[in-house]
Amino acid sequence: MAFGLGKLAAVSGVTAAGGGIGVSMGNIVFSESKDTSIKTKKEESPSPTQSTVETQPKVCVIYEGNDPGRDKNTRRFSELLERFEGKEKFFEKYKEGAQKSASQDFKEEIRKACEGTDGKKNVKGNVYVWWGTSENKWFYASDMHDETDDWENDSQVQKKFQTETTPKQA
Repeated sequence: MAFGLGKLAAVSGVTAAGGGIGVSMGNIVFSESKDTSIKTKKEESPSPTQSTVETQPKVCVIYEGNDPGRDKNTRRFSELLERFEGKEKFFEKYKEGAQKSASQDFKEEIRKACEGTDGKKNVKGNVYVWWGTSENKWFYASDMHDETDDWENDSQVQKKFQTETTPKQA
């Protein structure tokens, strides 16, 4: 401790003789701030034990259902025919030139439904569509996408598709 005080007095005396008291104090403060910035950088860097979670973009699952028709002002799917892991896979199958091709307007409607924007909805990331045989076009309806419309898990809806966990039903 005495050595440190002596060193401080010697440095202060030398700089005072040279008219540089401010410089000496500046050097002392500067070296202290260097140490703090190094400490700060070390404290900010994440430790190897901390895990960083990368969020994956949520996949929008498209289900092709049968034409739900109308029964006393309500519509209901009785069958889900096919499941697509992402709208891109659905659009790839039903691209221009396919037997049941999806129009640009329909693609935009599905994009909005997947995002839940512009009044379009999905149910837990699922979007349900059907091919209107008499109109020869694809349909999406917001009224078939209320939170209570969990067609994927509805026991009264037959699943005609196969996934890793569910075998195809007859």
